[in-house]
Amino acid sequence: MVQSSSFKTQVVLTDYFYQRDIEYRILISELGNFEIDVLREILHDSLHISVKHLAESLEADIEDLIPVLDSLSRTKLFKREGLTILVDKETRKYYEIQMEKFNPRFEPNLGFIQNMLNNVPLNVLLLWYTIPRTSNNIFSSIVNECLLTPKIYRQYMNELQFKEPILKDLIKDLYNAQDFKLFSKEIIAKYQLTREEFEKHILFLEYHFICCLTYQFIDGAWQEVVTPFAEWLEYLQTEIKLKPHPIQIVEEVIPACKNEFGFIEDLATIISTSHKSKIAINEIRDLNSTNPECVKSLENKILQLEFARKSDRLLTPTDKGLIWARKSLHERVTSLAVDPLNFVEGFENSNLWNLRTIHAIEKSLRHLKLFSWVDLEDFLKSLLINIGDTKPTMLQKKGKKWKYVLPEYTSIEIDFVSKVIMERCYELGIVMIGNHQGRPCFYLARFGKEFIY
Repeated sequence: MVQSSSFKTQVVLTDYFYQRDIEYRILISELGNFEIDVLREILHDSLHISVKHLAESLEADIEDLIPVLDSLSRTKLFKREGLTILVDKETRKYYEIQMEKFNPRFEPNLGFIQNMLNNVPLNVLLLWYTIPRTSNNIFSSIVNECLLTPKIYRQYMNELQFKEPILKDLIKDLYNAQDFKLFSKEIIAKYQLTREEFEKHILFLEYHFICCLTYQFIDGAWQEVVTPFAEWLEYLQTEIKLKPHPIQIVEEVIPACKNEFGFIEDLATIISTSHKSKIAINEIRDLNSTNPECVKSLENKILQLEFARKSDRLLTPTDKGLIWARKSLHERVTSLAVDPLNFVEGFENSNLWNLRTIHAIEKSLRHLKLFSWVDLEDFLKSLLINIGDTKPTMLQKKGKKWKYVLPEYTSIEIDFVSKVIMERCYELGIVMIGNHQGRPCFYLARFGKEFIY
């Protein structure tokens, strides 16, 4: 099992010559479409380029190109000597990374972040990030310590502390934004930032692996946008896509019980009634569960928990059952939740039957809205938790790309999750179960919201 991380960052931009980054980023943000094309062409050519050759590649006149080249000399990427362009090798490395943002297929992925880190001196990286002493690869250590699973990454983000409140607000804006995308001009206007302040904030967040600044071609021009790094954005979009939709016509749902604690109340009623008089369970009145199948499951549960013994269709409560029936409602729930005999039938000897897996299933209900009926099968398709031997959602490298690979469950594991929700969680009052057009469904009950937190 992957453990939660306590990975810490202490990014201090002044530890390296960050002003150069800010200067170049501001300059790039001011480029027009043709200037961008010129720079990209220079980057893809040799260190010595003929202006005539460049003009032919761009399908431009030399007379029109020379003023643009002279203007672009402020990038310090090259200098023009007559009709020859001399490219600075070291500066080109920086622009090759940044100008890739203008490729329509560009993604601000972990490979891009790794290239960014390569521009920072090694001794500075070791100051910024808590790297295990045994590590021989800084980037791999960063991935393992703070990005490896959604749980680890979310914990890492929650534990981040910033001196400037605007950074927390900016992150909140990003994750509340449609498609998790913010335009830089909107950020600058909202927080009344100078261009330099904006670039500094974004650069700081990039080195914390929170977001990336990139460009999208919209309405004939390159627009600056801020998004989470690509692999995390894809995972967030997957979560949204898989999220079960609530059943719209709730009047079509047939609940299994009259109220959310009906199962527990019925267990207590059966025990108390059986203690007072000899009566068959199907003759007991005032039960919340009227469906014959539900009544049968009540009897099975009483016998399984050893709350009673059965003889000639009659139940005789045990001391254990009578003591339990006299408890308060919440005490009964707590008692059932920890009773070792209260297992899901058929899985009592399975490696799936353990508190870690049960709690993981219960916590998977957290994101459901209270009293909102959902189809069980739709919910099962949205599962992204670690069950049994199934690996959790985890970053894996496929070729040159990283991806959060989702878990794949066996039919046995799916059956177990179904029974934990529709039986155990229902019996404890965590969910209410029902039937919608012949399909099982459920909703998260008010007590369930409290219980799983």
